[in-house]
Amino acid sequence: MLARRALHAIHVTALGLWSGSLLMTAAMAAVTFPTMKSLAPMLPGYAGYTGDHWMIAAGKVANTAFAISDGVQFVCAMLAAGSLLVAAVFAGLNWRRPGVVVRAVIMGSALGVLAYHLLVLSPRMAVNLRQYWLLAEAGKTSDAEAVRAAFTADHPTASTVMATLAGLSLIGLILGALAGADGGPERAEPQPAPAPRLETPALLRQGGGGGAR
Repeated sequence: MLARRALHAIHVTALGLWSGSLLMTAAMAAVTFPTMKSLAPMLPGYAGYTGDHWMIAAGKVANTAFAISDGVQFVCAMLAAGSLLVAAVFAGLNWRRPGVVVRAVIMGSALGVLAYHLLVLSPRMAVNLRQYWLLAEAGKTSDAEAVRAAFTADHPTASTVMATLAGLSLIGLILGALAGADGGPERAEPQPAPAPRLETPALLRQGGGGGAR
């Protein structure tokens, strides 16, 4: 029981850090880009680039934050999934409980979305972003803008993925906290109907009070 409680604490904490890191990263980006735009910086290292320098400045800051967030997400996902699995296999958590099944489905969905983000979407966007910065630094504005357009095309998908991961991790956190270390109530099993009570025959009822004559 102590081991299951420890694993549950790890599971809930990991989901809390996962959802929190996503929400804080989104808030940081929402503040950084408008702030940089209002400051309208001119970057000496990109003097030959005639595009928006504030996009480069904001992107440099946001890219670092997103990279840290990806690392936090990976570690938290492994801890959350691993603790739930170990609790079920070695610590007696009952997989037949409806709450545990729902949480496992949510956890699997989150892992699938995170895998797509880390293995497909994020690497492609990182390549385009680095190429954009290199071309902008070289003063090749038209080429830089073409690569920037390819990066921007992935942005709606990235926003959807980020929102989905935040939602799934937050739902998993809430369900896990409500269920507790035992995983929630057991599935109700149908109970057999009680056997009918036989009625006492009438002759026995009539003569039941008589004694010896």
